[in-house]
Amino acid sequence: MITSQRFSMREAVKLLDPKAAPEGMSRASDGNSASEDWDLNAGYETSYKYARFGWQEQAKRFNQLMLSMATKTVPPDNWNYAVSGAYVDVALYLEGEPECMVEFESEPDKMIEVMVPISTMASIDAEYMFNRGSAIASIVYSLLCSSYKVRLEVVECIGESWDRHLTRIVISEFGDILDPARFAYWLVHPAALRRSIFRLNEQNSEELRENFGFYEGGGYGSPRNYPKDQIPDGALYFPIIDSDNYYDYATPASAKEAVHKVCRDFGLVLG
Repeated sequence: MITSQRFSMREAVKLLDPKAAPEGMSRASDGNSASEDWDLNAGYETSYKYARFGWQEQAKRFNQLMLSMATKTVPPDNWNYAVSGAYVDVALYLEGEPECMVEFESEPDKMIEVMVPISTMASIDAEYMFNRGSAIASIVYSLLCSSYKVRLEVVECIGESWDRHLTRIVISEFGDILDPARFAYWLVHPAALRRSIFRLNEQNSEELRENFGFYEGGGYGSPRNYPKDQIPDGALYFPIIDSDNYYDYATPASAKEAVHKVCRDFGLVLG
């Protein structure tokens, strides 16, 4: 059985409001005490502020790391060389090649959906998460700079036996500008999962909460990659960070290479 929920940013923030929490719930989202290991000492009230306005305290660092990883993107399979075109290939021009201009055969419908799972094991180092989130944000930034319109969603897939529960939150819609503070919270901060998504999961039916352990002491399920048939056609999906690949994100350089490999496998050409 697969159950799913999808929220706009506005819908998610409304449900996350501390004043909107259902009474009588046993919940870890605000029941667990703040700590460095659990939520970087944020607590629920501060996490709610971050969900609304972004992680302002780390926006500058996040933005700097993101920009250092950014690169040019080229739409695949829709261009060729000609004597006139959109821009010059300098190397061919210097060689005296007449067909040194890059010409796009047709302007593509340059829209792409990016899906980023943020659930992971508690043992994953926060710095690895920061590197991964910054590297993925750099891809979004590069796409925007290449005239793409991007929809960014953070997602979670929880598995118990053969059942799956899927959560999707639209962080940025097609046509939106990149917001480093918002991206920093939702892509990097552990409270995005342990406070915000936990709270959204806690507002499901009693039966579903019991099945997946969405209550204080229940464990909140095991992170899984999204089922392939639940990923929209043409969406760029980054796999979860787990015990098999976590070291790929140990440094900014290795994180950049890891997300670039995902992009190459997807068919996105990076400069």
